[in-house]
Order: sequence, then C-alpha cells, then structure tokens
Amino acid sequence: MFMGNIDFKKIFYLYKRFVNSSKPYPSMVNTTIYTAGVGTWQLGSFVETIPVNTITTDYTITKIQCAAISAVSSYEVVLYSGLAGSEIEICRTRLAAGTGTNAVLNLDVVTPILPANTRISAKIAYALGGTATLAMSVIYIPMN
Repeated sequence: MFMGNIDFKKIFYLYKRFVNSSKPYPSMVNTTIYTAGVGTWQLGSFVETIPVNTITTDYTITKIQCAAISAVSSYEVVLYSGLAGSEIEICRTRLAAGTGTNAVLNLDVVTPILPANTRISAKIAYALGGTATLAMSVIYIPMN
C-alpha cells in the first residue's frame, strides 16, 4: 500500500485534540481584563494572556471565554503568539454581547499547534469605540 506524503505528526496531533482533556488558562485565579482602543473598531494594547514558559508541552487553543463584558455590541478578539515586540496573529474572532452581558461567552477557535513555552497575548476592539472591557481566559489542549 502506498502511503504517499503522510505527515504522521499532524495525524498524531489531530488524534490528541480529540482524546486529551482541555484545560483553562488561567486556572483557579481571576481572569485578566482587556480594554478596547478608544476609536471605533480600534484594537487596544497587547495584554499577556499566557506568559512564556507556562505551558510546557505543545498545545492548541480551542476556545476563548469572555465574561464581565462592559458594554452591549460587537467585539473582536485577536490572539497573538510570540515574545513582546514580535507578536504574530494566530486567531481572530468576534462576539456579540446583548443585554445581560454577565453571561460567559464561549467562542470556538482554531489555532495552529503552538510549541511548548509559547507566550500568548491578546487585543480586543469594540464596535462603538470607547474603552469597553471584558475579562478573558482561554481553553487549550496539551499535545503531550
């Protein structure tokens, strides 16, 4: 049987995505608050989400959890990997917050498989401008 150019490492990681348990970050502590930029759809400043050398196996992020949303309307959330000053976008998604924004919103995302010890940071933007805020954590799956 001809196997062609099969990347067995990718198959292994795909398998791990479905059999490994997901984990939140941060865990058992308060989440970090993110602030949008002042202008309409303006991204705020980088906020460190997962510090470097924190997750010590390869991993992938599968969800973003948002809570404590300060204002009603649409937001955009952008995740980046890399050290401060050399961040690379790895994921971008949107959420719409209606009245009763105290609910936790789980956003499904797909990131590349990230090397062990990768630092993650994030920025948010708000549709109506102003300095809207939300609390955010991520759910990841270790690939060990």
